[in-house]
Amino acid sequence: MNKATSRSGELAELRAANTTLAQRLNALERLERANLPPGEAGWVLASSVPGRFSISPRTFERWLRRRDMGFPQPFKINGRRYFRDHELRAFQAKMEARGAA
Repeated sequence: MNKATSRSGELAELRAANTTLAQRLNALERLERANLPPGEAGWVLASSVPGRFSISPRTFERWLRRRDMGFPQPFKINGRRYFRDHELRAFQAKMEARGAA
């Protein structure tokens, strides 16, 4: 098997893996919509989270590292980090109840 054939096989495997990942994400979203009240299902891109909490990107990264805070952990899909919207809302409510946000 030459290098070109090997590479095309690797590319085909990667494409199949990405398709499978996208299908899994779609299935997760459908499950969440089925189990949550309308408007609470969804995913939030990590880059929009600091603005939602009125914090700097650096503070956001610190919150992610501090497991004791209970900040939701992201799902990494194709190199991007996503958060479940309902988990961010729950964290925000918890922070507001403590008077910290």
